[in-house]
Amino acid sequence: MSEKDLETAFSQITLAFSCDQYTLKQRLQAEEHARNLAEENVQLELSRGKETLETLKGLCLDSKRSKILQKLELSLDILGGTVDRISNTAEVLGAVHQEARVSRAVELMVAHVENLRSRYDRNAAELEEAKRTVQQPTYCIIEPRASPDPDDSDNKKIYVQQTGGRRRISASIISGRSQKLK
Repeated sequence: MSEKDLETAFSQITLAFSCDQYTLKQRLQAEEHARNLAEENVQLELSRGKETLETLKGLCLDSKRSKILQKLELSLDILGGTVDRISNTAEVLGAVHQEARVSRAVELMVAHVENLRSRYDRNAAELEEAKRTVQQPTYCIIEPRASPDPDDSDNKKIYVQQTGGRRRISASIISGRSQKLK
């Protein structure tokens, strides 16, 4: 992602987290209520099925039919346990999905912070270089040629920068002087 795209995504995630925090408690309560209601409904239907099965057991005197009803009762018991496991597994799956979304958001935030840190380091280095440059004295020497006109392009400016007792002169000025001497 480009730095601009990363910053835009970071802003969107920040806004989403802020909005989510505002309604999180209400949404959590609503989802827990819906889950509890669904589990209660399933348990109610299972208990009604067991009651109906018990009623049928009393009416069936045949051993073959009694065995079938016992198998049906065992299936209802297994179904009750399965419903509980499905509910728990669905809750864990939802948590893992949420973790994946948060993980992606955190990755994006970390990348944004790294970009900010590198931008800060780059700006700090440029600032230090600018401070060093400003602290070094610079002199300007104008070397007139034949024409006394200051607008004449034959006048050459030589910039000398003093650093610790040494002078720096542009290489083009030095080569220009050496050509004049020849």
